[in-house]
Amino acid sequence: MKILWKIIIVLLALSVIPVIIVGYTSVITTKNVGTEISEILEDTLYDQAKDNMKNQAKMLVDRIESQLETYMNDIKLISKHSGIPGLMLETRNTGVLEDTRSDPDVDQSEQVARFYPADKSGLWQKLQDYFISIYNERVKDIDLIRIFYKNGFIVNGVALGEEDIRDYKGDKSWFVDTMDTGQTGSDDYYVSPISIARRTDSPAIRYITPLEAEGERLGLVVINFKSSTITNVIQDFKYGKAGYAMLIDANYENAEGKISDFPVVISEPTIDGSLYYIKEDKGAPISKHSLKENFGFIEFTKNGRKWISAYQKVDWEDKHWYVLINMPEEEITAVVVSTKDSLDDTIDSTKNFLLLMITAFLFIIFVVGYVFANTLSGPIRRLTETGNRIANGSLDVEIPEIKSRDEIQDLGKTMALLVKTIKLLKKEKELNKKNSN
Repeated sequence: MKILWKIIIVLLALSVIPVIIVGYTSVITTKNVGTEISEILEDTLYDQAKDNMKNQAKMLVDRIESQLETYMNDIKLISKHSGIPGLMLETRNTGVLEDTRSDPDVDQSEQVARFYPADKSGLWQKLQDYFISIYNERVKDIDLIRIFYKNGFIVNGVALGEEDIRDYKGDKSWFVDTMDTGQTGSDDYYVSPISIARRTDSPAIRYITPLEAEGERLGLVVINFKSSTITNVIQDFKYGKAGYAMLIDANYENAEGKISDFPVVISEPTIDGSLYYIKEDKGAPISKHSLKENFGFIEFTKNGRKWISAYQKVDWEDKHWYVLINMPEEEITAVVVSTKDSLDDTIDSTKNFLLLMITAFLFIIFVVGYVFANTLSGPIRRLTETGNRIANGSLDVEIPEIKSRDEIQDLGKTMALLVKTIKLLKKEKELNKKNSN
């Protein structure tokens, strides 16, 4: 094998081995770093998605609590009307019960139960006008305003802008509890679950406060606020492609005081704002026992899809309401997969770039090695050719001029001296031969 290729092979061997080691290490390191970044990215994206869900739930809860505070201010204002204590005293002193609920001669739709003050006094009419004006101003918020006497019958009231001539609530748990001075203080307010109001047949939330005059608890004020101002906030909420919000009552209690064994969905986008009772095999299968904290995350499966839900408690008058932001897991995963794919593409590009650089580097080494080897072996080759000609008896050769300042130049000089010496010896031999003749 020619020295040129030996030199090239040696140079390649000396350079390829470290290049391959460095290149392989770089590719593996890039792959490992990419895997670590991918795992960190996945955790980060999941955490970011959950934080966003948490913030959205908190935002909705804040809006709901603000509306509940508005309702509270309304009942405080209305219940403190100066004419109400006088009406309650008139009713106590001169009240007459009108009750046709069990009268067979009265059509069921017209049956009423009311406890009037004598002859519907001017004070009664003044309050009636006041309640109607309130309704007209707040028709978007208020369904009915009622004053009940302590025996459970209506004293005065407005339902959907008209005089409310019925009904009896003395047997309801909320009425009994509010009238009980041992359970409810004079300035306390009872807030009911959101339910379908029988009088107006619409979803409503009931606010109640006791009425007292001359040291005696004579009745209570009830205002039914429309729940749409709360539920619409939930129903109009959209999160991502399929994410949505829902408002549930974890410990729903009906008018008779019975607590539900399962959460009740107050509002979600699929029910147009109506109260919706979850059956065990319907709706979002969320156990109310999983809602243990003011805030947290739960997972559930609905219609074959896995969902992640962030829940936030509505902190209002000991309510057990929760706002839930629900997101299908694949929607979060899609973001993670898309981002990871992009990262993988970047890592693959980096690896390909490294391989390309290694290949280019080896090519450069080959070219440089070839030039270097050729530079090194060229003079040796020319000297070898000259030496062969000398060996064949040709002493009139021109010794190549070697410009490199190394052993090869010395070899050229030595060869030139050797030729010169051979020529002298040959000339001397011929001279001696001539003299001997």
